[in-house]
Amino acid sequence: MKMRYIGYSIVGLVVLIGIGLFIVKTSTKTEPEFTVTKEKDQMIYTITQKEDEYIEIESKDLRTNTSAEEMSTKNSQVPSTITYTVTFSTAQKEGKAISEVKMSVSDTKYGEMDAYGSSRSFDKTFCAFVPYTQSKNGAVGVFIFSDQEQTIEAVKKDPEKAKKQISQEDILAEQIITLKER
Repeated sequence: MKMRYIGYSIVGLVVLIGIGLFIVKTSTKTEPEFTVTKEKDQMIYTITQKEDEYIEIESKDLRTNTSAEEMSTKNSQVPSTITYTVTFSTAQKEGKAISEVKMSVSDTKYGEMDAYGSSRSFDKTFCAFVPYTQSKNGAVGVFIFSDQEQTIEAVKKDPEKAKKQISQEDILAEQIITLKER
C-alpha cells in the first residue's frame, strides 16, 4: 500500500513538472541580442529573428504601467532566420513633437519585403528617445514628451531614473523589444 502511494506521488510529480515545462516553453519571451548604432538623432537596434520566433515592440506608459503593442512580426511569412533593424527617432510636425518607431528587414537578400512603422504625437513641445545604458528585460529606452526642455535634459543624463524626473504633464513611454516563440 505504501509503495503504491509513493508510485502515484512520483507519477503525479512528473506530470506536474511536465505541465510546468510546457507552460514555460509556450510562453517564452527572450531578450534579444542587439547591435546598437546611433545615427544623428536616431537609435538603431539590429536584431536577428530565427524561423520559429517573432519580434514584438511594445510601449509601456511608466506612469500608469499600461502597455500597448507598437508592432510585431508575428504575421510575417519569412521562411528563415532574418535580421531586422528597429529605429527610434523623433521629429517636429506642425509644432508638435512626434516619436517614430520603424522596423524593417536589413538582410539584403530579402530587400524591403517587410517594413513596419508607427508614430505618436502629443500636444508637447519637446520629445526625445533616450536609450538606457543597458537593456533589461528587453527595455531599451524611453520616449519623453515634455514642454520643459530641462526635463528632457534631466532624463538624458539619467534615463534609468526618468520616472522620478517628470511632472504630471509629461509623458514617459518605455520601449521594449522582445523575441517570442511562434
